[in-house]
Amino acid sequence: MECLKKWILPALIAFGFIFVYEMFMHGKWLMPDYEATMHLWRSPEEMKELCHYGMVTTLISMFVLLKVFKIGYKGNGMGEGLRFGALIGVIFGLSAFSVYVHMPISIELAGKWFSVEFVKYIGVGLIFAFTASKCPICSK
Repeated sequence: MECLKKWILPALIAFGFIFVYEMFMHGKWLMPDYEATMHLWRSPEEMKELCHYGMVTTLISMFVLLKVFKIGYKGNGMGEGLRFGALIGVIFGLSAFSVYVHMPISIELAGKWFSVEFVKYIGVGLIFAFTASKCPICSK
């Protein structure tokens, strides 16, 4: 039960957050940018066929990030999650932004990708802090 409450549940909650967040961000907010550069992307059918790879890598990433979070977690509350998420968000955001160097996308799209990643990982950090300290199911 300890494993479920301390590891599986927080990783699954973060995964669920990312799934919904990215559906909105990529499926709605960024869609006009993607439609304007359609020649760069796989067809929607191909993406649906391959989406399980993204889901598996995201889930594995959540377990790895949760481990990294727990290594430094001191029990000081949500601020720790915010700081962790911001740091991880900068790393992933810069990685997403750097695609601008080798793909013919606009600087605006690269900036939006940075923003999406930054906010996403702040959310993940807050979820990790909540499940480590305030969640009545996860933190006992």
